[in-house]
Amino acid sequence: MRAPIGWPLAYRAGDYDDARQLADQTPGPLASWVKAKLALQQGDLERAAGFYAEAVKTFPSADRAQLLDKNNLKLLTGETGVLALARGEYVEAFAILYQLSDTAHDYWADAAYVAERVLTTDELKHFVDTRVPPPRSIHCILPENCALFQADPAAQLRDLLARRLVRDRRYADATAYFEDPKVRKLVSEYAHALEEAEHDWRRINRARRWWEAAILARESGMDMMGTELVPDDFESNGGYDWGSEAPSPQAAPSLASNRERSRFVASAPNPDKRFHYRYIAVEEAEHAATLLPPRSQAFAAVLCEATGWMLSTDDDAAVRRLYHRYVREGPYVRWAVHFGHSCPQPDFDKAARLPRVLLVRHTRHFVKLYRWDLGLALILMIVAGAAAFVGRRRRRAAS
Repeated sequence: MRAPIGWPLAYRAGDYDDARQLADQTPGPLASWVKAKLALQQGDLERAAGFYAEAVKTFPSADRAQLLDKNNLKLLTGETGVLALARGEYVEAFAILYQLSDTAHDYWADAAYVAERVLTTDELKHFVDTRVPPPRSIHCILPENCALFQADPAAQLRDLLARRLVRDRRYADATAYFEDPKVRKLVSEYAHALEEAEHDWRRINRARRWWEAAILARESGMDMMGTELVPDDFESNGGYDWGSEAPSPQAAPSLASNRERSRFVASAPNPDKRFHYRYIAVEEAEHAATLLPPRSQAFAAVLCEATGWMLSTDDDAAVRRLYHRYVREGPYVRWAVHFGHSCPQPDFDKAARLPRVLLVRHTRHFVKLYRWDLGLALILMIVAGAAAFVGRRRRRAAS
C-alpha cells in the first residue's frame, strides 16, 4: 500500500507532530525514514538508528522500489552513515560513506572527512589493508585514462592515506600506498634529506639537506603531504578553498560528539593553514639558515627564497619575520633590494670556506692595524727572553 502524501508534506513543511502521527499510522520504509529524522531532532540516536535500519532493510523491494528513486536511496544510506558517525561508530560510518563514494562521487568529500579527520591513521590504514581492493591498474598515457584513475575511490583513498602517513612522518609506510612512482621517489628523497639533516656531523652538509627538504616540500608538498580537503584541497589541486562548506563537526554541531571534535583537532595538519606544506618548507629553510655562517651569501639566499614562499600566502607577519632576520644577521647583497622576489641559488661551497676566509681576513686586518704595537711587543719579548737567558747562565756560573 502506497503511503499517503500527507505526512511527507507535513514533514517538509515543519509540521513535525502531524508528520509523526501520520507516519505512525502508515508503516513502511518512508515512514521509518521520517521517524528516524524526527528521532534525530530529539537527540535520540538509538531510536533513530533503529528506524534507519528499518528503512534501509526494506529498500528496494519489488513492490516498493517506486517509493524512492536511486538518488534518494543513496541519501538515505548516507544519513545512516552520518548517524553512525554521531554514535561514535567511526569505522562503520566511514565504510558506509566510502561505499557510497564508489557509486556516487558526490559523497567523496564526506568519506574523505571521516578518513582524514575522524579516523586515526592506524584505523584508516587497517581499513585500507583489510577492506579496500587494489585500485584498477591504469597507465596515464592519455588524459582520459588519468581522469579514470583520479575517479577510482580505491586509488584516491590509498593516496589520501599515503599523504596522511607523510604528515605523521611515517615515510617508509607511506611509500607503499602512493600509486604514482614519481611521488614515491620524491617521498623517499624527502625522508633521506631529513635523516641526513638531523644526523650528519658537518654543519654545512646538514644545511644542504635541510635546504633540499625545504625545496621538495615547497615544490611537491601538495602531492606528498597535502590534505584532501581543507586546508590544502588536494582534491581540486589547491584550486578551490572549501572554506566553511567543508565537512567538519561545525557543519552539524547537534550531532558531533566531543570525541569527534577531539579527533578532528588531533588530526589537523601542523600548521593548520592553507597550503600548510609551504610553512613546513619555510621552517626547514630556517633550519638550514641557522646552520650557515650568518655573513654568507647562502644565508641570505635561503632566507630570500623562504620569504618568496611566504609572499604567495599573503602571510605578512611571516614575511616581516624572515626579512628582519636577514637584516639583523645577514650580509649586504645587491639583490636584497628585491628580497623575496629575485633570489640566487645558495652557494653552500662558498659558505663552507667562509669561516677560514674570514679568519685570514681578520688576522690580516689586525696585523695591519696594530703592526707597530705588535713590533714593539715582539722586541720586548725578545729582550725579556734574552735577559732571562743571561740571568740563568749567571746563576749557574755562580753555583
